[in-house]
Amino acid sequence: MPVVTDAVCEAREALLNKSISFQEKVLEKHDGDVDLLKETSIKMGCILENHDKRLLENDKRYENHEQRISNFEKRPGEYWKSFVAVFIAALGGILATKLWAVFFP
Repeated sequence: MPVVTDAVCEAREALLNKSISFQEKVLEKHDGDVDLLKETSIKMGCILENHDKRLLENDKRYENHEQRISNFEKRPGEYWKSFVAVFIAALGGILATKLWAVFFP
């Protein structure tokens, strides 16, 4: 069995320390990346929340447009009904005038 000397132990320890320091640098870099991801996910959450609010507002506006359009579509029918009522009243007036002229000369 080979004998391990202090020099071999120190060389291995130096290699391990070098490897550990490199891994610590990598971990520190990843810590920065993790912090950046946390910030980005928070920003995305805010963006999504605002987007949801805008969608709800658009839905409300869409419902208001539906109501306004239905009211607008009812108006020509209301005008037509008014026109027919005035026309019938005018015909009734003409008929009444003619009948008055015939029966009460």
